[in-house]
Amino acid sequence: MQVLLTRLRPLAEPAVAALFFTLWVIAEAGRMSLFFGSRWNTLGWLIALGVVSVAIAVSRWKPLVALALFATLLAAQIVVWQLRFSDTGWPVYFGLLAVLACVSAHGSRFVRRAALWSAVLGSVVVAILLTAPGVGLLVEYQDPNGIPKNLTQAFATCALVGAALALGSWFLGFGYRAWMLQQFGAVRLEKTRAELRAAELDLALSTERERIAQEVHDIMAHSLSVIIAQADGARFISDERPAAVGTSLEQIAGAARASLTEVRMLIESLVTDPQGHSNPTLDDLDPLFERMREAGLALTVDHFGDPSEMTAAQQLAVVRIVQEALTNALKHSGASPAARVSLDWRGPGLAITVASSGTAVADAAVGDAAVGDAAVGDAEECRERPTGRGLFGMRERARLAGGWLTAGSDECGYIITAFIPTAALDAGESDDADAGEREGATAGQAAAVAP
Repeated sequence: MQVLLTRLRPLAEPAVAALFFTLWVIAEAGRMSLFFGSRWNTLGWLIALGVVSVAIAVSRWKPLVALALFATLLAAQIVVWQLRFSDTGWPVYFGLLAVLACVSAHGSRFVRRAALWSAVLGSVVVAILLTAPGVGLLVEYQDPNGIPKNLTQAFATCALVGAALALGSWFLGFGYRAWMLQQFGAVRLEKTRAELRAAELDLALSTERERIAQEVHDIMAHSLSVIIAQADGARFISDERPAAVGTSLEQIAGAARASLTEVRMLIESLVTDPQGHSNPTLDDLDPLFERMREAGLALTVDHFGDPSEMTAAQQLAVVRIVQEALTNALKHSGASPAARVSLDWRGPGLAITVASSGTAVADAAVGDAAVGDAAVGDAEECRERPTGRGLFGMRERARLAGGWLTAGSDECGYIITAFIPTAALDAGESDDADAGEREGATAGQAAAVAP
């Protein structure tokens, strides 16, 4: 039903105009010959009635044309008396009130202002047409000879009443316009809210997918790097030291079990708690260091200061950053990977520095072509570290934990420096000099731990 009414809405004004014209013709049909006395008068009356009807019909789609017809009719009625209405037909002027209301509702700002002035001037012109001597439209103000009894009172009354009706019609149309704009704005607002809700849902899903991808990357990349390093080592020494193969296989199995456990816990966290249950803490750093040493990484760890309290999210960020940095050192530092980790608690947070280097030496005893190709590639003196999800993930974890992270090459080494705050800094207790000293200490610390 609503769709049907929407489609028929453009026909409303033309239908009202046709009904208006038809009803007035029927109402005045019996009086036309007696009152006008000639067919020219009847034709003039029909033309005037037709102009009002056409103005109503086009007032919605052509408000300026409707307003021009409105003004033209009133001006022509002053000059051409055949176009004036009879003493019973003067209520046709109420049709002009409908024109004013529709023009005010659908016209532009210029047209609405013009309609407002037309309402005032039109009421004066209509008052003149109703009370002018000899016109005889309002018989109650005339004596039996057709002479007005009180012309001033009649004109003032008609002008004031006409102005009130015209201005009321104009403001009625303007109010309808304001209501329509409010409804349109409400629809647009609801549509915008729906789009925002959809965008928030997409963002939440995207964020969750990014979190899952980052967790899977951090877990699997570390475990697989350790497994690959142990497997390659076992292959290299299988002929010379067969007894050490069993130890390597045990370490491979342990790394695989640890990775499987973390993946299972991650999957469970996706079902129950979006925050996850497999959140490593700072206590997991020492086992991490041991796994990296067993995988063949020459690792040195330095601790400075006493540890401070950290939230679970901050501890997770620290563990994942150190884990990813050491995994990259193991994968990209060549045949003799080495790394040095510095954990400095002296300050308002934890300063992390991971400096890695390695000597890329091709192993001539390797018979496997694929491994030989990899070794030749490692023989480059200084290789550029690849940048991808790992480095991006470390920076995002540091940022979300309230800190920062930088990474870059230094000669043939690679340094990752991060800072995770443990307490908010009070601006009143720190100044620019203290900030400069902290920055200098961090830079000096990074240079000191570089191999």
